[in-house]
Amino acid sequence: MEIFQKASKEKLRFTVPMGTVTTEDLWDLPLTSVKHISLDSIAISLHEEIENTSKKSFVNTKSTVDAELALKFDIVKSVIETKIAENTAKAEATERKEKKSRLLSLLANKQDEADKELSVEELQKQIEEL
Repeated sequence: MEIFQKASKEKLRFTVPMGTVTTEDLWDLPLTSVKHISLDSIAISLHEEIENTSKKSFVNTKSTVDAELALKFDIVKSVIETKIAENTAKAEATERKEKKSRLLSLLANKQDEADKELSVEELQKQIEEL
């Protein structure tokens, strides 16, 4: 079962300093924040909790980490990865748009320069064609 389906089926809640948030609420949280709750702070606390609850064994290879805790961590990681990918795509789109605008401006300048090189007769001919 996909992790978000499992989260909605189990009605997962994430404990934060100000209460709890739902899986859906995670999408509204910032990636990082100094004063407020963030996805990074939730992921860090879940990771620490996983490390504190897992028992090391060199004989028993099965993980003793609570399944719900692991699911919560996987969900937060997935939201973080998705938001980072969206931010990267948005930044790349903005960069492409700015570059295209710059190139169009340069092209217009080059065309202006080319038009300045036209003779009076060529200019009059183009004006008449319009």
